Amino acid sequence: MKKEVVLECRSTPDVDGYPDTLLVCIDNHLRYACDAGACPNGPTGKWGWLAPCETKFECVPHHKYGKCLLLNNGGKLPSRVANHKYHGGNFIVNEIFVHCGDSATNRGSRACPTVHPVAWPALLEYLELWDMGTFTIVDVSKHDADKQRD
Repeated sequence: MKKEVVLECRSTPDVDGYPDTLLVCIDNHLRYACDAGACPNGPTGKWGWLAPCETKFECVPHHKYGKCLLLNNGGKLPSRVANHKYHGGNFIVNEIFVHCGDSATNRGSRACPTVHPVAWPALLEYLELWDMGTFTIVDVSKHDADKQRD
């Protein structure tokens, strides 16, 4: 089975909650969509913020989050902002997981995309441990998203 996860980003770090959309496609058919957060909470100067890109994911067990998606085998990915905490101000992030957010308003992320806690269990029904596929993060404006629904 071919699995693809697409994260449509329209959020900014100063907005709480989950204003983005995560889509799961299996064999080129949309199977699940839910609210997500593509960026960290709060100022991004300390942490990175995953930039639009396409990479691979693997569904793995995590010591804190349980089953989640590891992007790019934990390797480096592009950041929208300088990452001063871990990468000396370079525009990169690493060890990025797609995981469950902390609460309905707090994504609880330093650079990882997160999924609304209510939507998380249903998402996991489409992703088994060790599944692999393509992960893509794209920027969409509210206007573009509204046009797609019409």
